Amino acid sequence: SLALYYFSASIWLAGFGAGAFLVLACLRLDLALIYAVFSFPFYLFPKQFALLGAGSKGAPLAFSLVEFAVLACALAFLLRTFLTKSADGTWRGLIARLSDWRSSLLPPLLLLVASSLSLVGSEEIRAALREYRTVILEPLIFYFLLLSVVDSPRRAHRFVLAFIALGLGVALFSLYHY
Repeated sequence: SLALYYFSASIWLAGFGAGAFLVLACLRLDLALIYAVFSFPFYLFPKQFALLGAGSKGAPLAFSLVEFAVLACALAFLLRTFLTKSADGTWRGLIARLSDWRSSLLPPLLLLVASSLSLVGSEEIRAALREYRTVILEPLIFYFLLLSVVDSPRRAHRFVLAFIALGLGVALFSLYHY
């Protein structure tokens, strides 16, 4: 579904792929986050939507695959919170895992506060806000989503393996490209 969203030329097929990914993320948020991990290398190649009147000054709307995946997972997280009784992948699961809030919550919040304060002195506020969103907010959303679904060593091991496989794949591609 992510491939259909990203590679289709038709906005209707892209919308269908986006909807399918959202439904699948609602069903299995942990697997959707693993797919989000594998979309990280595509952050420099946004999908552009040339909608009439959309965007600023006639520029098309553009979302990278990782932006879409993380925000779709966040929406699935919110839907799961209100529509299921399970603690897995919901606010209840996140709060249960934040029992020692100083070690898991304080560093990201300090980063958020420091980066928010740095926006005040920005000369190019539009570019600064875009970087703030992609470099600070979306990774923090991913971090908290990850905290909400990793409830066992087995799931943590699955995410570590996903990061290792991603690093290996990018390294092999880089060697091939070199």
